[in-house]
Amino acid sequence: MDTAAIIKMHKALGDKTRYQIVTLLSQETRLCAGHIEELLDGVPSSTLSHHLKLLAASGLIVPERSGTFIYYTLDPVLAARFVPELWAAAATVNVAR
Repeated sequence: MDTAAIIKMHKALGDKTRYQIVTLLSQETRLCAGHIEELLDGVPSSTLSHHLKLLAASGLIVPERSGTFIYYTLDPVLAARFVPELWAAAATVNVAR
């Protein structure tokens, strides 16, 4: 991973709302934008869309279209590298299910 990509990743994680999105995705296998909006009470859909776009551009989350919905998941390799505390917690939660 080159320096520009690493900086982009850190910038993506440097915002409170984006970090909350990553935290939510570390606790769930995948979430659609509407569900993320419900969980992040008070974040307008246009703002959420902007945050999701930045996180996807950084490569930390992966969008997947299914019909009219877009589902988001964490990229496991990047999550383990850049937010290991969340990835470790996610592994614990997913094993317990």
